[in-house]
Amino acid sequence: MIVYELNQADHITRTEGDWSEVTDRVVGRPIWDYVRDAGLVEVYQYLFDKVRQDGAGLSCGYRCDTPSHIQRMRLHIRPLEQRAIQVASEVLERIERPSPVVAISVERGFALALRCSICARYGRSQDWADLAEAAASDWLDTDRPIRVYHGICPDCREGILG
Repeated sequence: MIVYELNQADHITRTEGDWSEVTDRVVGRPIWDYVRDAGLVEVYQYLFDKVRQDGAGLSCGYRCDTPSHIQRMRLHIRPLEQRAIQVASEVLERIERPSPVVAISVERGFALALRCSICARYGRSQDWADLAEAAASDWLDTDRPIRVYHGICPDCREGILG
């Protein structure tokens, strides 16, 4: 489990769990140094503001896959004193992929693939699918190395932001 606390300005003030070994490098830094996608920043800001305004915690599910595993996660956010919050991410399920996914970073000659930062599906417009389904479809160009960029799919955006 990764646990960290944020002050009212969203700077990391404390870590525990799996982040304990990097405490010296992250404490004092804004969480936004680690969350860069504009869509995901919007979702996190909304969730953080909601917890601070309501004074009540909330939880939501998401995926955080690795090249070798599919990971279903749960995010817990709870209010602390002085508009600070505690954020905890726990792994609910970890499934080994039959074939690891390898990401290649190249400067040119690559295809772009949009990946949802919440559910880990890949998509374009209204077509969203798991990696295996997307790779088998005709809309994901698998003949070239793929550069993945992150966003939020319409289903997740609607589910979180209403």
